[in-house]
Amino acid sequence: MGGPESEMFLYFKGLLIKGMYELRLHVESLIMLIETMSKSSNFLCFSAGESEIKALRDRFHCCYSEEQCMAKVENMIYYSMGNWRTSYYDDCHRFFNNVYT
Repeated sequence: MGGPESEMFLYFKGLLIKGMYELRLHVESLIMLIETMSKSSNFLCFSAGESEIKALRDRFHCCYSEEQCMAKVENMIYYSMGNWRTSYYDDCHRFFNNVYT
């Protein structure tokens, strides 16, 4: 994308922040849908029950103000840059799917 100060990176960052804002507007509908799906599911991601739903809700940072949430998203973006997990994920896509980031 040209680095953290490039136009494309700033555009990408803006889209992620706007995406989180939009998701937060609909978080209760999303949670209700996921709760419904989890009731009759055998998927391991639903095995912890209510604690998983609480963890999901926490990921949306609903108790934060809009400004605090957007700062949190920006921090997550910058934390992921250079993180070994991010690099490994990118390498796997490059190797297995011929996807270049």
